[in-house]
Amino acid sequence: MKTMHKRKVGMVSMLAATALVAAGCSGGGDDGGVPVITIWVQSSSETAVDERWVEDFNEENDDVQVEYRSMPSDRFANDLMLAMRTEEGPDIFHGPSPAEVVNPGFALPLEQYLSDDTRAEFDGYLDGSFDYIIQDSIYALPYKFNGTRLLINRDLFEEAGLDPDSPPQTFSEVRQTAATITESSGGSAYGFAVPLAWNGVYQNHIEPLAMAVNPNLTRVGLFDRERQEFAMEEFEPILQLYRDLQADGSMFPSVGTLNRDSLRSEFANGQVGMYVGSSLEVGVMNDALDTDIDWDAVQVPIPDGMEYQRSSGTVVAGGFVSSQTEDPELAVRVYEEWLSADRTCELTEEGHIIPVLESLNECVPSDIQGYEQFVPSEEYLDTPDPIAPGNALRISGTPYEEIIAELSVTDTDLAPALEELSTRYTEAYQEGVDSGELDPGNYS
Repeated sequence: MKTMHKRKVGMVSMLAATALVAAGCSGGGDDGGVPVITIWVQSSSETAVDERWVEDFNEENDDVQVEYRSMPSDRFANDLMLAMRTEEGPDIFHGPSPAEVVNPGFALPLEQYLSDDTRAEFDGYLDGSFDYIIQDSIYALPYKFNGTRLLINRDLFEEAGLDPDSPPQTFSEVRQTAATITESSGGSAYGFAVPLAWNGVYQNHIEPLAMAVNPNLTRVGLFDRERQEFAMEEFEPILQLYRDLQADGSMFPSVGTLNRDSLRSEFANGQVGMYVGSSLEVGVMNDALDTDIDWDAVQVPIPDGMEYQRSSGTVVAGGFVSSQTEDPELAVRVYEEWLSADRTCELTEEGHIIPVLESLNECVPSDIQGYEQFVPSEEYLDTPDPIAPGNALRISGTPYEEIIAELSVTDTDLAPALEELSTRYTEAYQEGVDSGELDPGNYS
């Protein structure tokens, strides 16, 4: 791995020197005549590894430097999109979903810039049904698999007289368990929490519960690939659970204003008994928050009377190169080094990610709390999510996310509201198909 690191750094240095001699241009900025490539990311447990990588990279390279900025996750998407719209964004960034940065033209197609070594390293992930491949163009390289689990505080379970090795598997069991935890704590903890103020809550906390019982559903609005229409009625039992938990007093208060970072802190401090999360939680709990609680990750619960069929997971893009970068070749070379096996192995060894490349299996740790429970397995039936059309639609009216957030905390009749959403989004999908903007073959 060290040899690969030196070889790729050499490629970056040589390319940067060529760019300087030929045109005197730079990437995202200029540091005394040296090209500067800027990277923006959401704050996470990976930040410390990234900061070490940036320090090492800058020490080893005189011909190109990297400026790295880590930003709070609750405002990152808005700040990034504003910067891109005003052409003041970074050269490389972790984005929202691929479609959200590809459709407005903010992401650079990579295929003409990728090195042969990178193509060989990521063989099997540069074609096929991945959301970072759009209309046969590659917009990102993958670097991790994010599975979905229910996180539980084993300490709170035991204090409430519950068996943490027999966690709730249905919504009614979640409601009963949450009430027991809340009552047992005397008001110092709550049984369940959901971060409705975080813009990623729908795809990461809510939709996986519906997808666990219907493998035809996608994220971003629950598009049914078999029926070729949106099925937002599948939200109803989930939203009813949230309403019941609030009525019982066992949902963490101010659910409408709770963001993801705050939820994680409350869980790490022993104030929350359960919440739905991804493999990102491993690094957050063990490193970023260094929690003392005994926590675990188990199968997500499902609506009563339904059969568990899969655990939703995503092959996550490792960021994007901006279409606005002044030197695409240099930016892509830095991007390739950023996603090289050296950094990804370190992220894996420290328990921050579940790698997608089999070559990194030797880096998988065996002694990090919670890590093993997120590794894809037959027990949880982990499968990568199919491509979703939701972010590629031209929607008129209020976005579904705002409607779902409102329905979670009000007593509005669920069925007609969800039916209207399904109809409106299905019509937008059909309009995209009819206009040729969407290929239904990508979503079937």
